[in-house]
Amino acid sequence: MATAKYAVGAAGLKPADYANMAAVAASSTAMAAIFRSSIALQVVQNNASAWAIFSNASSAVMGKTVAELAGLNPSGYADMNAIASSSTAMTAIISNATALNAVVSSSTAMAAVASSQTAMAAVASSQTA
Repeated sequence: MATAKYAVGAAGLKPADYANMAAVAASSTAMAAIFRSSIALQVVQNNASAWAIFSNASSAVMGKTVAELAGLNPSGYADMNAIASSSTAMTAIISNATALNAVVSSSTAMAAVASSQTAMAAVASSQTA
């Protein structure tokens, strides 16, 4: 619990709004804020239990998180499968280091990318990804 509260505080959010890491991983707002903060992300990564919860956030949360990080409208994407099947979304993600890091850091997001021909084509044609 302390790791979650410290991480959200470091990311500029109110720790009282998040009871634990599961609450953080259920919030695309909190997830995006932590990915934007190198300090908050490092705090989560340094705690194996917290990282396991964080990096396995649901497809719906990761889809909205990655969309937000890439500068897309999160309401346009239901989940990571919708992100991975959109060439527009994949181009935006590959062009944004923070969004790309979020995808690479999430087993849920990587599974969606790996199972999408659109996403794999975007990755294959990228000099960055």
